[in-house]
Amino acid sequence: MKKSVIIRSLAATLIAASFWSCAQQDSYLSAVPADTQFAIKINPGVIFDKTALAENAQFKSLMMTVNGLIGMSITDQDMKDAALAVIENPESATGMDFSKPIVFAASDFGNVQTIADSAKVFAIIPLNDADRLGNALAAGHAEVYPAENGYTLGCYSNSGMSFSFGFNDKALVIDPVPFTDAAKETDKKAILAGLLSQKNVTVANRFFDEFVKCSSDFALWMDYGIYFDFLASVPNADDIAADAVMEAVADRLDGAAVMISTNAGQGNITLRTDVFTNEPYPSGAESPEPLFKYLPSNSTFATAFKFNKDIMLEQYYTMFGDESREEYEKLVGTMGITTGQLFDLMAAGFAGSVSQSESGKPEFTIVAAGLTDSLCNQFASSLNISCDNIDVTTDGVYGIISSKGMANDGNFGSTRLAGMIKDGGLAVDFKTLDLSELEESGSKGKNIAGQLLSILDYAKTYGENNGNSIIFEIAFDDKQANALETIADFVLNIK
Repeated sequence: MKKSVIIRSLAATLIAASFWSCAQQDSYLSAVPADTQFAIKINPGVIFDKTALAENAQFKSLMMTVNGLIGMSITDQDMKDAALAVIENPESATGMDFSKPIVFAASDFGNVQTIADSAKVFAIIPLNDADRLGNALAAGHAEVYPAENGYTLGCYSNSGMSFSFGFNDKALVIDPVPFTDAAKETDKKAILAGLLSQKNVTVANRFFDEFVKCSSDFALWMDYGIYFDFLASVPNADDIAADAVMEAVADRLDGAAVMISTNAGQGNITLRTDVFTNEPYPSGAESPEPLFKYLPSNSTFATAFKFNKDIMLEQYYTMFGDESREEYEKLVGTMGITTGQLFDLMAAGFAGSVSQSESGKPEFTIVAAGLTDSLCNQFASSLNISCDNIDVTTDGVYGIISSKGMANDGNFGSTRLAGMIKDGGLAVDFKTLDLSELEESGSKGKNIAGQLLSILDYAKTYGENNGNSIIFEIAFDDKQANALETIADFVLNIK
């Protein structure tokens, strides 16, 4: 498990490093703690507008049901009125500004063994009317304390659980982790008061500015060095190689950051991963297109990649010292190949695909330039199939492993999948799927899965800027509606 995490993390580090531009910092974000290591940003107003729920008949009916339940379950008239007002118009009732993102900030995640006691998490919500918030808190019978450091502090208790909060005219800050032990209330208040005493602080990691500027619907930001420190703290005395690799990467990525952001557009959702480092790390990604003609034309899924070996080796020797390189080679050896063979395969190029046979069973084909007879037989053996279809071509030597016992049926380059991965990446063409088995299965779960797949067009992931940005896109049939509206309508109409 740990090895797979390392390999995925290393791949992301080597492939991704770029920018996602956006808007200026708002004053309410000065409440974000300086020691923040992990942050999430959600734009609720924009997301709600994109779902078009205000005009959705099913959603309106659901809200009527919610209003009825509130009316029956809350006996305190003030609290009932406050709850119904929030449902009717949350911004007006609470003074919160949902046109700006809500931010969740967390810190003290350095060691997995102490995280339960040391981790701090805060939610920062922008305000446009602090007086309305004060009125809403009073209606909910929240306990409010005298102002401190420009913030009004308070605590809300319900059903034996309590939450600490503080607010000024710009932001509401909540400690969202509830506590039931009254003895912890003083500690919680002290931590929150200490946070709110900070004025116009700057997060220690300089790449946090990229997160602040990002205007996507959702964004997740993390101090990358802290992430690897955290992984290295996982007790694993029997895996010296994995620990050595993580420590080497953590040292190299000290001060780096990773950001994952998502934005819903007309007919598609795009997810982007960016890694920001103190020094640029070009991936050296190259086009693997010559391999495409050996993949079946009826492919549903396809992937391909190729990298510049000189750049890979330069990064390898820059990132790892002699001792950690030795441990990394042991780690690669667990896959049955050497580091040199791994780099040779990545530099020569790889392509693979999955297609659907006439019987409905999946069939796969793997094409690797430079795949020797011995390696091809080794990989084929691990897949429990024969590797008797090595094809020596005029273009070079390609090892081809196919579950249907043949190299290809030609003309893969004419499919739209080839266009999606011509510069490397992976793609799925949902329109080539036979969904009849799902639709006719009689199982509600399978039927819903079939309905979902039927409204999808394709999904693809690819690199930009020489592979320095990783983008994942999923497209729907309906190109006129926003993707979130399509998803909301689908969910609300599930039968």
